[in-house]
Amino acid sequence: MLRLMLPLLLCLAFSAVVFSQETMVQGRTVKEWTQGLKHLDPRIRFWSLQALGEAGADAAAATPTLAKLLKDTYPQIRRESAKLLASLGGDAAETAPALAASLGDSDAGVRQHAAQALAGLGDKAMPALLDALKSKDLSPRLGALGALEALQPSPEIVKAVAAAAKDASSIALRRAAVSVLVKYGSTEPETEEALVAALRDKELVIRHAAAAGLIAAGKETQPHFVKAFDDANALVRLSCLQALAQFGDDLDPASVLLFAKALDDPDGKVRFQAASALGATTNAREFGGGAKLAEKLFDRAATDKEASVRRAAVWALGKIGVDSPEELNKLGQSLKDADIYARGLTVQSLGQYLHEETPEEWRTVILSQLAEALKDRDRRVQSAAAEALLNQGPAALGPLSKMLETGGGSARMFAAYLLGEIGPPAAAVIPTLEKMTRDATPEARAIAQQALVKIKP
Repeated sequence: MLRLMLPLLLCLAFSAVVFSQETMVQGRTVKEWTQGLKHLDPRIRFWSLQALGEAGADAAAATPTLAKLLKDTYPQIRRESAKLLASLGGDAAETAPALAASLGDSDAGVRQHAAQALAGLGDKAMPALLDALKSKDLSPRLGALGALEALQPSPEIVKAVAAAAKDASSIALRRAAVSVLVKYGSTEPETEEALVAALRDKELVIRHAAAAGLIAAGKETQPHFVKAFDDANALVRLSCLQALAQFGDDLDPASVLLFAKALDDPDGKVRFQAASALGATTNAREFGGGAKLAEKLFDRAATDKEASVRRAAVWALGKIGVDSPEELNKLGQSLKDADIYARGLTVQSLGQYLHEETPEEWRTVILSQLAEALKDRDRRVQSAAAEALLNQGPAALGPLSKMLETGGGSARMFAAYLLGEIGPPAAAVIPTLEKMTRDATPEARAIAQQALVKIKP
């Protein structure tokens, strides 16, 4: 039966080809336009290509000639040929080797359309693309990676791309290869190995791309970042911490301990990232060493030569929690920092410990420190401290009354204003305020008078 049908099938296939070649486009048949591809005049070759572009799948019979035109002298013709082959999809499978060779074309448009055509061939293009990836020239290798990105990853493809990701000869090649691996999201061992190696790449964009790929693979990849942190390059260490910080509350104990360790790093940017990450990690104190972690942060807040690190350490201390009034006093020492932002963050951190469940002993320590902050030389710090004190209402009477008695300048005026806002519960300071109404400073007299109006029944 099959023997009887075979001649019929061949006849039908031949008829289909003949019929497609008789399809009319712009007044001529596909066959006539295909003959035009061989014309000596480049204009006629170009017009023929454009006409065949309108023929759709019927132009498939021209693929052998189109493959030859990929080597035409004129880039416009090579470009149009590659574009037409890209539109034919799987019908252009036999041209895969020629298209792969065009990935190294001097014309960017040819390279682009050749890559698109190869991607459209799917797995049929894989052998040609893998060969192109072995080229000595960069252009075909980059083009091959661009086409491979559109294919379904197989172990063979992943292995070849992973090798390109480790190629020391070209930054562009490594960057493209890492990008392909990240898009694959493959669980192949070669993928993970290549991305881990890329964490140590000297190029920032490659390190970040590799980190993004590993992060996307899940929290189980954290040990890779911990291990890669042990590098002489500070930028590599910084990239590892930045990547780990993105795991947020999913950080494992080893990662949190690494942040604690990094507080002693010789590079200021690394120390800053470590302190910032610890402040953003809810289990930092639990996993990071408890009191030892707090001691490290206190040390960074007090002695680090980089203002940014001192700021981050103070902010972190406000987030991870303190365990005693003694630790609160240590935190309050940062109110003497030379950096205005460090002092402002100290006020903010202290204020975070004032809530309904704050032990009275702790509240007394914090309010005294905030009252001292009213003496700050920067109005922004004074205002932040004043707001925190005002929110405590009558509970702040003690330190504010003391500041009104012993303070000077703007600190005393802030105290008078705040006592006035507290109102009648501050009646005990009326004599001091009345004395202040005779102050030599007009502003001090005005504030005292306004406070008395609000306090007196």
